[in-house]
Amino acid sequence: DGLACPYGHKAPLVAVTIPAQLDVLNILAICYSFMPHVVICIFLARLVLMRSAREISWVIFSLMLGLTCDGIHRLYPQARPRSCAPTCGFPPFHVALVVATSMF
Repeated sequence: DGLACPYGHKAPLVAVTIPAQLDVLNILAICYSFMPHVVICIFLARLVLMRSAREISWVIFSLMLGLTCDGIHRLYPQARPRSCAPTCGFPPFHVALVVATSMF
């Protein structure tokens, strides 16, 4: 919409806000926000290299988790707090992926 974000700027290609004021915790949070992209790339690489039932189950698991998060977003639309990303809804996919992967 052309308005400047008061919290920083949106990272290219992903829904991550880079804060205007960077400190150690903000840098750690930014790295954490990129983890789902790394995990999905690892899932896909393992699927291409190994092609076993375990890798296929990881991909199906990620797809189902994405659909579940999308459904929750549509049922309970809420703006993200302190974010420049235009998407809405909770739980964010990266949080759900990290928690669910650690439990899987």
